[in-house]
Amino acid sequence: MQLPRTVSQAIFTVGALILLVLPLLSPSPYYVNLGIDVLFIFLFALSFNLLFGYTGLLSFGQAAFFGLGAYMVPLLLRGEAFMPAIESFLLVIVIAVIAAALLGAVIGFLSIRRGGIYFAMLTLAFSMMIYEGAFRWRSLTSGDDGIITPTPTIELGVASLSLGDHIIYYYFTLLIVAVATFLVWRVTKSPFGEILVLIRENEERTEFIGVNVTLYKWASFTLSAALAGLAGAIAAAHLLVISPGTLHWTRSAEPVLITLIGGPTYFFGPLVGTIVFVALEQSLTAVTDHWEVFAGLVLIVIVLFTPNGVLGLWHERVEPRVTDAVERILEDS
Repeated sequence: MQLPRTVSQAIFTVGALILLVLPLLSPSPYYVNLGIDVLFIFLFALSFNLLFGYTGLLSFGQAAFFGLGAYMVPLLLRGEAFMPAIESFLLVIVIAVIAAALLGAVIGFLSIRRGGIYFAMLTLAFSMMIYEGAFRWRSLTSGDDGIITPTPTIELGVASLSLGDHIIYYYFTLLIVAVATFLVWRVTKSPFGEILVLIRENEERTEFIGVNVTLYKWASFTLSAALAGLAGAIAAAHLLVISPGTLHWTRSAEPVLITLIGGPTYFFGPLVGTIVFVALEQSLTAVTDHWEVFAGLVLIVIVLFTPNGVLGLWHERVEPRVTDAVERILEDS
């Protein structure tokens, strides 16, 4: 469940360095904001991959947790969520993550005992219920008009950093995503993560050896919801206006598409899928308003010919040839 070594490891290192110095390479707000898009969309897709790629659960309800995390930010910063305004953005993020985790625990408890398509449809139904609630509860959410997110600040002792600066916001997002990614990676490498893979591979045999499969699936679902809520919370100030569209089922389709493109059996499959997805969106929207059609065609090709995604294609076919070529060059020199 990780990137192969040698050439892939070198490519991953270069990619990480590019993310680290992106604002220095191109301080233009367009490219920095595009980098922020990649970061929080990756985190959102990573939350789905924890369910689908590791636990084998297909959820169409991730938007409910992403949207809740996003909504909590303006509501708490403005003091409209049953409590006074909270100035600390970090505290707001923590509360948003806890709220998403609690919602995930409730929905997971009600859905997790159903498998396959029934589980997927239940998560979709709950997500659409929450979307409809946000759309109708105008006194709190302003309905389809949306809520404007105030510009948050980070207090550092006597100094404060405004996240209205796109470069500061980029590095703040990068830090949050890097820490969250490392923690999720550690979870997948723990005994808990190994059991999730066992459940994905053969749920009946895993239960036969004495594992409480329902409890592990519920825990995975709750953790995934918390991660999606975190993605929504850090995206809130970037999106500026939070509307019910953030909770719509089409938002839930994004991490599904991204994970399938990148490769659901690889930890960094969502990252590769996000880069491909955003690149397709940016390049095709300049040509046509119906870019989703072409994105769908790409997905069809990947599912038919590379079911393990771009990383699967790289790992199984491309990387061995590249590695052999590099080795021959080194031997000849």
